[in-house]
Order: sequence, then structure tokens, then C-alpha cells
Amino acid sequence: MKPGSDKIFARADRALARAVEHMSSGAVDRALERAYHAIVYAARAVLNEEGERARSHELILERLSVLTRPRPRATYDAMVAALRLREASEVPSLDDCAALIGAAHSAVAEARVRVLGDRVEQGENNDRSHQSDSGE
Repeated sequence: MKPGSDKIFARADRALARAVEHMSSGAVDRALERAYHAIVYAARAVLNEEGERARSHELILERLSVLTRPRPRATYDAMVAALRLREASEVPSLDDCAALIGAAHSAVAEARVRVLGDRVEQGENNDRSHQSDSGE
């Protein structure tokens, strides 16, 4: 994990927890805002691992769209959905809020797998080689 990614994930986790709390108390606008920020933090973590920095939300979305290995689909789709909700003229419903929080959960999980995936695979390979060395 590159420097800074752990802090970005901590922010994503806090934003996601707050989104759930706000939704539970019926504060839909605040819940949507926190879910949106959890998605943005997930995207920033992915970009940080690629050695990229993007501040504006439009630039973050643009940079996500050109990533390979493969493109982080859940994170990208969640960010598009969040931007659409922010730009909508009608007041989002509780269902919209629940859907965006679900998308935020998926985005943060996908970002974690993308960032930590290589380490997990290396750890499994090391476990197998130690088992072979010990005759297990």
C-alpha cells in the first residue's frame, strides 16, 4: 500500500459509518453527502495507488474511466450515480439514499481489494511455499 492510502481508507470508512447513522436518523441529505464522500475517498485511494492525484470530482471520475487492470467498475458506477443524484432537481428519497449507501459500500470494498489484492495473493503464495518447504 502506498503512503497515504491507509488514511484515505480511514476517511472512507468514517464517511460510510456517518452515512448509515444519518440515514437511520432520517437525515437523508446528510446521509447522501457522506455516502458521496465515501465513494470519492475510495476513488482517491485507487488513484493514489496508481500514483495519481486528482482533486476535482470530475477529474477523479475522468481518471477512473481510463484506468486499466481492470477499471474499478463499482467505484466508477457509484461515483456516476452520486453525481447524478447531486445534480438532480428533485429531492432524493430514502430509497435513493439506501441505494447510494449500498453503492458506497461496494466502492470502498472494491477499492480495498484492488489496493490490497496483490498483497493478499503474495501472502497466499508465501504460505504455500512454506508448506512445501516443511513437507506439509
